[in-house]
Amino acid sequence: MSESMSNLRSRVYSSLILSPLVLLANGFWGSPPPSLAQDIPLAQLQPQQQRQQQRRQRLREGNEHLVNQDYEAAEAIFRELIEDYPQDSLLRYKLGDVLSAQYRYEEASQAYQEAIRLNEDHALAYNALGNLRSNQGRLDEAVSLYERALEINDRYVEAMQNLGRVLAELERFAAASQVLSQALEIAVERDELWKALEVAKLLEQVNARRGLV
Repeated sequence: MSESMSNLRSRVYSSLILSPLVLLANGFWGSPPPSLAQDIPLAQLQPQQQRQQQRRQRLREGNEHLVNQDYEAAEAIFRELIEDYPQDSLLRYKLGDVLSAQYRYEEASQAYQEAIRLNEDHALAYNALGNLRSNQGRLDEAVSLYERALEINDRYVEAMQNLGRVLAELERFAAASQVLSQALEIAVERDELWKALEVAKLLEQVNARRGLV
C-alpha cells in the first residue's frame, strides 16, 4: 500500500476514534432544536404552504416505509403523491427506489428515466439507474450513467464508489483505482467516516488485483 493511502487510512481511523466526542460536543446526540422537532400546525399556514407541508409529511411517511422494507405501503404513498404532483422528479426517483428494492427492474428503470426526463440534472436518478444496470449485468451502460451523475456533481462520492466498483468488474483497474482514490479523499475531507472506510476497503481490493498492495 502506498504511503498516501496509509496516511488516508490513518486519518480515517483517527477520526473514528474521535468522532463520538465530536458528535457529542456538537449536539448530534441531543434532542433536535424546537424549530426542527415538529412541523408548524397546518391551520397556521396558507393553502399553498399547507399543500407543501402535507407533501413533506407524506414523503416522510413513504421514506419510513421504504427504510422499514414495507414496500407495498411505500409504493402506494409515492404513487398517490405522483398523482398530485406529476411533474415532481423526486417522487419518480423515490418510486424507482421502491420498485428496484422489489426487483421490478423494468418498472424501476421507467421511473428513474421519467425522473431524468423531468430533471435532466438529477444526479441521484442517474446513479440509481446505473446501479440497476449494474445489477442487470449491463456494465458499460452503468459506467456511462455513473459518469453522467459525476458530470452533474463531481463530488458525488456514492457515484464515484459505484463507478470504481464497476470499472474493477470490467478489469479497468487503473481507472477504478483513480476514481476510488478521489472518492476516499472527499469522504475523509467531509468526515464521512464509515463511507471513507467502505471506499478504502474497495480501493485496497482493487489495488491488490493490480498488484500494488
